Amino acid sequence: MEYTSTGDSSIVRACLCGFEVVIRTSWTNSNPGRRFRSCPGDNGSYCGVFQWIDPPMCLGAKEIIHGLLSRLNDQEKQLNEYRQKDFKKEALEGNLITYNLMGIVASVHHLYASNSVYPRYSHMHVIGSAGFRKSDV
Repeated sequence: MEYTSTGDSSIVRACLCGFEVVIRTSWTNSNPGRRFRSCPGDNGSYCGVFQWIDPPMCLGAKEIIHGLLSRLNDQEKQLNEYRQKDFKKEALEGNLITYNLMGIVASVHHLYASNSVYPRYSHMHVIGSAGFRKSDV
């Protein structure tokens, strides 16, 4: 169908399926950002009713929009790649810190359990990595 102005009485309001038409936006290279009315395609049916709302764009406008969308998509892709790298880096750093803490806790536990380095703490036992408690001895 051809472009219709808003004052036109031939604006399509319902499709052949009996549904109210929906307004969508085209993002194709030939019609970027151009709005249209069409069958909603509910329940798997699509009758093909279609009507442009916006007038066609000149070639220069289409090229500008296409270029801007291309740059935006490239920047979003690059941002996602940076986020993935940061996420992996943080995960590796977190694993390294956890590994180091586990080693420290094991060393402290071994020192206190052996009673040879700090005999004055021999009456205490390690509870996980959180702290100590007095024994019932």
